[in-house]
This record gives sequence, C-alpha cells and structure tokens, in this order.
Amino acid sequence: MAITLFPVSQIPFPVGVMMAERTFYLVSVGLAFLFPPLVAALARERPQVRRAAAALLALLVGLGAWRTWMRNPVWESSISVFNSMVDEHPNLWWVEWKAGQLLARNGRGPEAVPWYRLAVEKTRSNHYNMLMDYASSLIRMGRRDDAHRILRRGMTLAPTAVPAFVIDCSLLIDEARYQAALDRCRQGLAVPRFGAYERGEISDRMAIAQDALGHPDSAMPLRRYSLHDPVVRPTFEAWFHYARLLKLAGRDREALAALDSARARVAPQLRGNLKLDPLPGPTDPTVKGWTGILVQPQAALGAATFRAAAPAAPRPGQRQ
Repeated sequence: MAITLFPVSQIPFPVGVMMAERTFYLVSVGLAFLFPPLVAALARERPQVRRAAAALLALLVGLGAWRTWMRNPVWESSISVFNSMVDEHPNLWWVEWKAGQLLARNGRGPEAVPWYRLAVEKTRSNHYNMLMDYASSLIRMGRRDDAHRILRRGMTLAPTAVPAFVIDCSLLIDEARYQAALDRCRQGLAVPRFGAYERGEISDRMAIAQDALGHPDSAMPLRRYSLHDPVVRPTFEAWFHYARLLKLAGRDREALAALDSARARVAPQLRGNLKLDPLPGPTDPTVKGWTGILVQPQAALGAATFRAAAPAAPRPGQRQ
C-alpha cells in the first residue's frame, strides 16, 4: 500500500491533483489482500474476541459514515472545495497557486505575484501548467520581462512541450523583436513531439514575423500552412493577414476572396472594419489579434468567488 501510494503522495514530485479517488485504486488492492488473512485469523479466536472485533469494525464504519456525512457539504462546488483547502491547508502550494490565479483574474495582479512565487518555489519550478499560468498572468499585468523568464523556465522543464515557445514567440512579436521571434519559433519547430495544431500556431507567428521583417514571400507559405490548423483556421485575423499578403503579391481577386473569408468570421456590424484599402500593416491589431487575446485581462469571476479573491486578501502564508 505504501509503495503504490508513494508516486501520488506529492513527495517525489507534484502530481497536479491534491487527492482523487483514482489515486487510491491501486492502493486499495493492498487493503483487499490484507482483509482475508485478518478475517481468517479472527475466525479462529474465542467468541469474545470475535464479538470485540465485530464491534470495533462497526464503530469504524459508523465513524467513517459520520465523517462522510459531515464532509459532504465541502463538495457542493469548486468554490467550497477551495475554501476548505484554504482553511485546512493554507500553506499548500496548490492553494497558493490558485489564490494567485484568482487574484490575477480579478485584476489584482500585484497581490497575486507573491502567491505565485511561493507556489513556484515550493514546487522548485517543476510544474509546467503552473508556470504557463503564471506567465500568462504576468503578461496581463504588463510584466513581460518576468514572463519571458518564467517561459524560459518552462522550456527548460519541458523541452518537448510547445506552448512556452508559442507564447514567448508571440511576446517577442508584440515587442517588435521579429528576428528573435523567428528564432524562438524555430526552436519550437525542432521539438520532436507535438501536434499538428501546434505546428500551425507556430507557422501563424512565423508568418507575421517574416512579413514584419519585409519578407512577404517567405510569409506566404507559412500563412497557407497555418490556415490548415484547426485552431488558426476559424480566426478572422489569419484570413485577413492572408488577404494582405495576396494583395501585396498583386493577386487582387484572391485577396478579395480571402477578405470575404475573414469577414465571414466576424459579427456583421464589424465586417466594415476589415478592408484592404488602406492596406493594414503586418502588426495591425486586426492582423495579429492573438496578441489582444494574450494580454487582455480576463473577465472577473463575479460575486461568487473564492475567498482568496476577497477584498481583504491575506498575506502569503497567512490563514484567512
């Protein structure tokens, strides 16, 4: 039982979940092996011992049922679960991560950073999803240098994961560091294992960078490839950029068709904003719309939020 519990105990490394039924499936096999010889041994004992054992078992079942009954309200919602974790384990890295996440999403970035830092330190920067979330929050706060640093940690931690490369490339483009963006994207393309959709996102960024560097001919095949990507294809920005490239190449009829595809992907009242005269630049917001998605603050969670996002946020490590 100890051996099967150890890998999910959070001791050798963070596993991403605090506790789940699935983490006890294999552990329960040990319990199943334990009971038959125990019952067989008790069956050979005197009647008084058997009655005492039965009474003890009934007591344990009763206590377990009572604890289950008292604990059930905690599982009413994700909010109640998190509040319970804050009350019972305020210094847990997972609690600190989620507290920072919620504060950041509610526009309270300066208060969120110390929580993120505590969680990152406790996991020794060994939790990729948390690093990506922290980097995204730093970007929304405008702390791009810190975001680059966290993204580089992510690349070192998981060199076969592409999101850190894609986000860092996007940041570099937004900072007009186009050659550095291309270099970062090429690093992402060198990753041995990733999905086609991630290759499409990298091609999307590379197309914008090549165009911004004055190489529309190099941008064209990258843009075409990206339009086969299931994430990029539905966006109007990619089609609008394709229309720009076709217009630059003097292929006006194809440019108008691509423009129609872009307009078909926005609300009718916004279609008039997409036009090729004057020709938009490669870094126009309507061309690289992913940057707006990347840096805009997320919507507030509303009135029903975790207590970690309440008006009087505690200092890191302090009970609420």
